[in-house]
Amino acid sequence: MKAMTPPPRAVMGRSACVRFSRAVAETICERIACGESWSQISADEGMPSYTTLYSWLKKYPEFAELYVTARQALADRKFDDAWEIADAVPGEGVPQAKLKIDTLRWQTTRLAPRVYGDRAAEGGGGRDERKVILNIKVVRFGDDDDRTDPA
Repeated sequence: MKAMTPPPRAVMGRSACVRFSRAVAETICERIACGESWSQISADEGMPSYTTLYSWLKKYPEFAELYVTARQALADRKFDDAWEIADAVPGEGVPQAKLKIDTLRWQTTRLAPRVYGDRAAEGGGGRDERKVILNIKVVRFGDDDDRTDPA
């Protein structure tokens, strides 16, 4: 497993002086919703450092609200990506598609657990509730071999 490395020291020091503004917050959240990571965003000139973003979440409720909305949009995007991958895969690419879909599903449940998490389908979060598992079977329509399962 590849270890994560922190951003270069110069990037952390340079961007720590960025002051909070609604415009910067909206730019950050728009980029998050489009799939960029905090590390990618904080590496850009004029963006706050990685750790500054976390402190802004605690210090500025309006940023925290925008961030939650951005993460929800990202979860929706990943959910849609999983469907597009499954829909476009030819028969011989099923193992690769399954890996991608499982990864996207894992990310989606972490980004929006209330909407896409195991307990969302059950309508709550009690300790004794069953977990709901989403199984996706990728089938190439028109192949007679795929019609062996009557259920």
